[in-house]
Amino acid sequence: MGSVVDPDVSEDSDEPPESVESFGVGPQATPATPATRIAANIRRRVNVLRVMGLRLASFPYDNSASSHH
Repeated sequence: MGSVVDPDVSEDSDEPPESVESFGVGPQATPATPATRIAANIRRRVNVLRVMGLRLASFPYDNSASSHH
């Protein structure tokens, strides 16, 4: 039974660092968390820029087409 309790204890000890990591207290413990956050932010910004670019591109095209006509 001791071997069964060992993995459980190790898992429990691994959980607290994750919660603390989200707060940014120990970034060195798992640098993957901040990196993933930054990547997610960049992806979100890129998506927003793409949507904005499509909208901005569609507006000038319509205006130029109407002015040409």
